[in-house]
Amino acid sequence: MALASSVARADDVDDFLLARDNFAAGEFAQAAVQLRRLVGVEPVAVRAELVEPARKYYAAALFSMGQRAQTEQVIEAILRDNPDALLSPALFSPPLQSLFYDVRQRMLPVLNAIRDQRREAQQQAAARRIAQQALLRELATREVVALTYSPATVVLPFGGAQFVQGNIGAGAGFLSAELVFGGIAIGSYFACGALVRDITMREPALIGKTCIDGVRRTDGTAPETPVLFALQVINVTSWSLFGATMIGALAHGIVTFRPERREVRTRTPPRGFEQIQIAFAPNPSQPGLTLLGRF
Repeated sequence: MALASSVARADDVDDFLLARDNFAAGEFAQAAVQLRRLVGVEPVAVRAELVEPARKYYAAALFSMGQRAQTEQVIEAILRDNPDALLSPALFSPPLQSLFYDVRQRMLPVLNAIRDQRREAQQQAAARRIAQQALLRELATREVVALTYSPATVVLPFGGAQFVQGNIGAGAGFLSAELVFGGIAIGSYFACGALVRDITMREPALIGKTCIDGVRRTDGTAPETPVLFALQVINVTSWSLFGATMIGALAHGIVTFRPERREVRTRTPPRGFEQIQIAFAPNPSQPGLTLLGRF
C-alpha cells in the first residue's frame, strides 16, 4: 500500500473527486477501481494530502462490496501512516466505524511503537535544527581577518613585538620581566644616591661617591657600610638582567615573526542568516567534505 514515487499527475484531485462522487452515488465497484488506481497496489503518484482521504473511501468501497479482508488491509495502511487517524461519522457507516475501531485495537502495540519511533525522530530532528542554528550563529558571528606586519615591529620594546604578533603570553612575560628588572635597577640606583649623600654617615670615604664608584678607605680597606655594596650589586645585576631580557625579547620577536597572521573576530551576524541552508558536500579538488551555505 505504499505510495509510488513516480511523477504526480496534474488531475489526481479530479480523479479523487470523481471516485468520491461515484461512492456517494452507490457505484462502489466503479469507485473502488478509480481509488485503487490512486492508492492501490500499483498507485499513481497522488498528492500527499489526498492519500489518507482516498484510502478511507477505498476502504469504504471495498467494505460496501463485502470484501472485509481487503478492507482491513487498507485500514491497516491508513493507521500505519497515521496512528491517530479517525473516520468521520458523517461520511462513513457505523459498521465501517466499528471495523476501523477493531483493527485499531488489534494494532495498538504496533501503533504505539510507531508513535514512539516518530516522537524520537521528531526529537532528533529538533536537536539537529538546534545544532544547525547554533552552527549558523557561530559561523555568522565570526570572521577571519588577515593582518600584515612590518619587520620593523620586531624591535618594539617591553613585549611590543610579541603583543603585535598576537603572542600575548610571551609579550606579557617579557613586559613583566623588563618592568621588574628595570624598576629594581632604578630603585637601587636612587637608594645608593641617597645613601652616599647622607651627611650623617661616619664614613668620609663615601662622601661624593655614586653607586657605581668603588669605595675604599685611605688605608685600602672597605668602609663600614656593606649596604652600599649590596645596592651596587643589585643595581648592576638588575641592569644586566634588564638588558638580557631586552635582547631575549628581540631574539624571540625575530624568530617568531610572521609577516601575516589570521585572526578570528566577532561580528554582527548579517540579516537573514537564520534562513541559510547548510549542507556538506564532497570537494573534488581535495579530500574531505566542504561546508556549503545558501540563502
